[in-house]
Amino acid sequence: MLLTRAWLHISEDSIIGTSQREREFWQRINTCYQGNNTSGVTRNQVNLKAHWHYMNPLVVVFNQIYSVLKSQHLSGWYDDDLNKGAHQQYRARFAAEFRHEHIWNLVKHEPK
Repeated sequence: MLLTRAWLHISEDSIIGTSQREREFWQRINTCYQGNNTSGVTRNQVNLKAHWHYMNPLVVVFNQIYSVLKSQHLSGWYDDDLNKGAHQQYRARFAAEFRHEHIWNLVKHEPK
């Protein structure tokens, strides 16, 4: 979650915005991550970037599944039902559980 929070913080920086190069972007994420890391687990910039690029597509797919279900306005379905349905469809598509819901909860309302 710390990586996601750092990514959101840096990517939404209104002062620098989108004018930062990829290298500087990930250096800033690394600095933010390291400055807030209290776990004792050390990760370098390459580790952080690799983990983000592994995790992000999985979260994006789950969000797409959830969004499609939500747009269908299924009668009697609440957020919990939509979530369960998205998990079922994800499991059916990938033969695996979606293990990044804690990340999805942080980013699901973000425009990116």
